[in-house]
Amino acid sequence: ITAHQADDNLETIILNFTRGASLQGLIGMEEIQLLEKSLFLFRPLLQLSKKQITDYLKLHKIAYKIDSSNKDTIYKRNFIRHKIVPLLIQMNPNIIKTISQNSQNIKELDEFTKNLARNWLTKNSTKTKNSTTTLNAKNFRQQPSALQKIIILELYKNLIGNTTNLQSKN
Repeated sequence: ITAHQADDNLETIILNFTRGASLQGLIGMEEIQLLEKSLFLFRPLLQLSKKQITDYLKLHKIAYKIDSSNKDTIYKRNFIRHKIVPLLIQMNPNIIKTISQNSQNIKELDEFTKNLARNWLTKNSTKTKNSTTTLNAKNFRQQPSALQKIIILELYKNLIGNTTNLQSKN
């Protein structure tokens, strides 16, 4: 269980966006994340802002600590927290909630397109005896380029187990 909250997720999404993340990266953190077979990471505070949490702690006189390294803007996440987010809040005081809603919308799109890709792979791919996967190339070329990319990502994930450190080159 972690204490990640909505502000952390906003920072993560901005960081991922600047790195050129896929839809999955623009979703940010998830409340429940499968790490391994039966190992889960829970983020029960992800829908609450840092202010909501600290206001609650102050109201109930509950002591808390802040890691002093969180102030050092040499770290990218801290730079975003202290330099970028305040500017975004000036533009939209509800930016944390807005990005959280956008994240949910992107998650729904991501799940939809992944399901399309998985269904396409089920109908248009075969595995050979030596575990090689072949695709129906003609049908693949007829798919929209966005779906082609997701099909390739799903195929890669099926073969390798994850898409960590995969980069897109256009």
